[in-house]
Amino acid sequence: MDDFESLPGRTGGNDNPFAAPESDVLAVPPAPTERGQAEEIRNKYLSAEASVRAIGALNIFGAILLTLGGVAKIANVRNAATPFERGAVVGQGTFLLILATLSFFVGRGLRALKNWARITAAIISLPGILSPIVWVVLYQLLCKKGAFVCTPDYAVVREATPHIRYKTSIVVKVLRVLILVLLLLAFAVPLFNPNRR
Repeated sequence: MDDFESLPGRTGGNDNPFAAPESDVLAVPPAPTERGQAEEIRNKYLSAEASVRAIGALNIFGAILLTLGGVAKIANVRNAATPFERGAVVGQGTFLLILATLSFFVGRGLRALKNWARITAAIISLPGILSPIVWVVLYQLLCKKGAFVCTPDYAVVREATPHIRYKTSIVVKVLRVLILVLLLLAFAVPLFNPNRR
C-alpha cells in the first residue's frame, strides 16, 4: 500500500487503490454561478427596468413644471380683483405645489424601482385613462415585467449586477432633448407673456 500513498493526489486516509486522484487539476468545472443567473435575469428585464425608471424621470420633470406653475399662480395673486379671487388663486397654487411634491416623490420612488411608487403612479395616471400615452404608462407599470422589476428579488439581482446598464441610442437621446426643449418653451411662453392677466 505504500506505493499507492506516494501517487500524486493520494492521501493517507483513503485505502482504495482504484479511487480517482484527489487533485485540483482534475476538478470538475463549477456549475454556473449565481452571478451568471443574475446577469441572465437582469438582461431579460433590463428594458422593463428602463421603462419604469423613465416614467419616474417624467414624474420628476412634471413635478418641476407643477412647481413653476404653482409659484407663478401664487405670485400672480396681486392681479386678483377681489379677496375671493385671491383666495382661489392661492388655493390653485397650493394645490399645484402639493401635486408637485407628490409627483416628485413618486418619481424618485420609480427611479429607485420601489413597488409603492409603481402602484401610486398607476393610481395617479387613472384620471387620464382616455389618453393613449397613459395606456402605455399603465401597461409599463402594471405588466408582469414592470411589476417584477419593483420587487425585492429584483433588487437583489440589481445589486449582484451593477456593471449591467441599459444602453440608450443616440437617436433617443436627441429626441429626449428636443421634447424637453419643446415642453419648456410651451410652459415658458404663456408664463412670461406680458399680455396675460
